[in-house]
Amino acid sequence: AAFMNGYVNSKFTAVQIGPWAVPLFAAVTALVAALLSKVLGPVAIRAGKGVVLSLGSLAFFCIASSFFMLDQSQGWHGWLLALYLMQGLGRAVYESTSKGVFADFFPGRAVGAFANCMLQSSSAFAMCFFLSDVLQGPVLARIVLVLSVLTPLGYLSAVRLRALEQQRLAAKASGV
Repeated sequence: AAFMNGYVNSKFTAVQIGPWAVPLFAAVTALVAALLSKVLGPVAIRAGKGVVLSLGSLAFFCIASSFFMLDQSQGWHGWLLALYLMQGLGRAVYESTSKGVFADFFPGRAVGAFANCMLQSSSAFAMCFFLSDVLQGPVLARIVLVLSVLTPLGYLSAVRLRALEQQRLAAKASGV
């Protein structure tokens, strides 16, 4: 969010299309997120939450990588909307599946889990917004790239650790 709001909005959208497009494209992001969060729930049930988390990470990866793959000097104009659509997909995953994963990993402790989730995300957002004033766009894009790759890996690691812990608890309960 900080990369799009702190960098893309000011350096690309407002300049290439006009300041009026910034709130319009932000609304498109919110609309896409709302619609896709309804679609992604059933997808997560059928394909698994890891697949949906990876899809959201891929959206964020595409946003950031587009700044290295595409010629920025030519101007993107209307094509900038694609970045906001991908942001909407990533936001849908964050608002639905990501929070569901926290609930899955901390059954019976939902209040603490969601408080932890909010603390982590709020801290990350704040840090990104503060850094977006100091760091240039390519540095922020690289941070987004790294985090988008680490997210599915972190999820897979957490799933594996949870499975090992459940095995340990089952062995302890059976007296092994």
